[in-house]
Amino acid sequence: MKKVSAFILAALLFVPAVFGQSADKMTDVLKSGEVTLGQACYFFATASENVKDNISYEKALEYFKERSVIDSSCSENDKASLGSLALLANDVFNIQGSLCLSLFKTGRYAYRQMKADGVFSRYDDPALIPNGHKFFSVLTRCLDKYELRSAE
Repeated sequence: MKKVSAFILAALLFVPAVFGQSADKMTDVLKSGEVTLGQACYFFATASENVKDNISYEKALEYFKERSVIDSSCSENDKASLGSLALLANDVFNIQGSLCLSLFKTGRYAYRQMKADGVFSRYDDPALIPNGHKFFSVLTRCLDKYELRSAE
C-alpha cells in the first residue's frame, strides 16, 4: 500500500511539472469518479506537445478525431476506458515491441503491449473506467516507459 501511495504522490507531483496544465483541470480529473474521454484527450494531447495546454476538452477530442484515433461519434462526456487510453497512448507515444501492434494500430494490441510493458497490471481490464488517480498513474507510466512521437 505504501508503494501505491508513493507512486500516486509522485505522479501528482511529476505530471504537473512536465505539462504545466492548469490546476483546475487536474483537480477536475482527480475529483471525478470516472475519467471522461475529453479529459483523457486533453492530457494526452498536451503530452504530445502538438497542442497548447489552454485548449478545451472538446478541442482536444477533436484533435484525436481528426487523426482518426477516436471515433467521430464519441463526445467529450463519454467515459474513457483503459482500452481507449491505450489507443491515445499509442498515438502519442512511440510504443514498440509487438509485431501485431506494428501491423494493426488498434486498441487491442496497444493495450496488450502496454500490459506486457507493465503500464497496466495483469488484473486490469480494458473495459475498466479509471478514476483520476488511476488515469494519472497510467499517464505517468507512459511518460516513464515510452518516448514521445516526433511532431507531425
